[in-house]
Amino acid sequence: MEQKSSDSLTAIDSAKNSEKVMRKAIVIDLGFQGFEECWDLQHRLHRARKEETLPDCLLLVEHPHVLTLGRGGKKENILVSESFLRERGLSCLSIERGGDVVYHGPGQLAGYPIFALKREGIGIVNFVWRLEEVMIQILKDYGIMGQRNERNRGVWVGKDKLGFVGIAVRSGISLHGFALNVNPDLSFFELIQPCGLKGVKATSMNALLGKGIPLEAVKERAMVHFQEVFNITMHRIKMSELPNQISCSKSFDSAISEDLIYGGYSSKVAKT
Repeated sequence: MEQKSSDSLTAIDSAKNSEKVMRKAIVIDLGFQGFEECWDLQHRLHRARKEETLPDCLLLVEHPHVLTLGRGGKKENILVSESFLRERGLSCLSIERGGDVVYHGPGQLAGYPIFALKREGIGIVNFVWRLEEVMIQILKDYGIMGQRNERNRGVWVGKDKLGFVGIAVRSGISLHGFALNVNPDLSFFELIQPCGLKGVKATSMNALLGKGIPLEAVKERAMVHFQEVFNITMHRIKMSELPNQISCSKSFDSAISEDLIYGGYSSKVAKT
């Protein structure tokens, strides 16, 4: 793992020193949006990127309360019953990203890069390292020293976790991404074993600094550091500026190849 991290650093240094023209990417701020609607959008953007009708794209979003289970996630890492989740207004979705169970909700910034990794020669370990680096640099802007854990990906402060990474790669193009705890209600993390890690506690920028952090300001810092870490130029666009076949919402089920139930939890595997 140490060698891979070193390789990632070398790759970033090489990119920064390269004479290639800095590539361009777009950023769409979705504001507050349900997970399934955003998941559907990711797949429409992924198809457009695969067809080369769209450049690399970063989605920034805040979700309502939801739990997601990654590939190989175990429902025993959800510490409460399905009826309890319903009472708290929580749904639980099994999705195609890596990792185990993660909570998303208000006050957490999620970022989903739809990036052509293979085209740029970015490997999966390298990509995960860069997503961690973006979060580490954001935290540094606020005086928080985030760290990596070589055994468990994400960003940590001491033994507590506040940055999460879970990705999928299809046809050399990424889906899903990172989640950074800015001002979330941390009590929701007590309902799960985050990322399947027993005894791990979640923390947030708010908890560490003792004050609220404007999510909009954190989004701005995320854009800045994505440009630095990925050696790209980013500009914002609105959903209305996307081609009609992407921006027009479709039924989520139209992109579903399987709709299964695992232990009472919905599992939707989207077709790309």
